[in-house]
Amino acid sequence: MNLFELFIEGYVANTVGLYSRYYFFWLLGKKKNINYLSGKGKDKINNASQIFFNSIIGLLVLALALLGLFSLYFSIFE
Repeated sequence: MNLFELFIEGYVANTVGLYSRYYFFWLLGKKKNINYLSGKGKDKINNASQIFFNSIIGLLVLALALLGLFSLYFSIFE
């Protein structure tokens, strides 16, 4: 694993996943605290699962955003 992958998964995907989950719960009317979703609690197992979910959701959102940008780019400049 190189430095770029660590940066993307560790920082960008985790941050994007955190805020994506926050706004998702906010839109559903089930407000969750940012500290809870970021894994800054007393329960160690819950903290690990929150970080895992943030990374997975963040990677998914980034992949969908890139797919949308590429499809928009190729539809305009084709």
